[in-house]
Amino acid sequence: MEQNNYDISELMRRLMGWCEDKGDKSPVKIKMIFSSRIIPILDSQFSAREKIVLHVHTKRDMFRSALSHFKSHPEAIPDDYIELSKMICSQAHGVFLWARFVVKDTLEAYTDGVDPGTFRDRIEKTPVDVFDLFAKILQRVKETDREASATILRLAAFQPSGFRLNTLACAWLVDLGGVDFPFHAPAKLYSAEETEKLHRGPFNDWLL
Repeated sequence: MEQNNYDISELMRRLMGWCEDKGDKSPVKIKMIFSSRIIPILDSQFSAREKIVLHVHTKRDMFRSALSHFKSHPEAIPDDYIELSKMICSQAHGVFLWARFVVKDTLEAYTDGVDPGTFRDRIEKTPVDVFDLFAKILQRVKETDREASATILRLAAFQPSGFRLNTLACAWLVDLGGVDFPFHAPAKLYSAEETEKLHRGPFNDWLL
């Protein structure tokens, strides 16, 4: 369901068509629809059918997972982490990845000095869609770091066959220019001293 590329009305029309019996030649005896979240219009349309709500059965596992992640960071664990874990599990509707990111976000907020009294409201306002949550997380990354990451990814995507991305390939990030850089930048040969210095530079840790 989460991979659906149709709008919800078109999706419902197609689902109803797929679930219709095709006759004696190819009878459809088993019909299953999977969704990680409850979709009201879907739940209403197939309300008379038997349903297994998976997130009800995985809720205990998710709660234990949230507790475990909180306890693994004793220096940043809020006093009411048990209640926060229950809130996260209730709002996640069975999506473990969503719960994991919200726990991580809460721990980082505590470490950054955010008032723990705001955590409940923070969790309630967290987007339930994973893609929206990713976008919100990326907004907190420094613009300079995003630019550096994008440049490294461009290099990795367009590198010549057999070329291995290493520290030297990212040594010029501190001098990052326009969007065409480094493809139209002048070539430069490094001396042995420069090569050794660059390998000891700050970008070495990024690529390990």
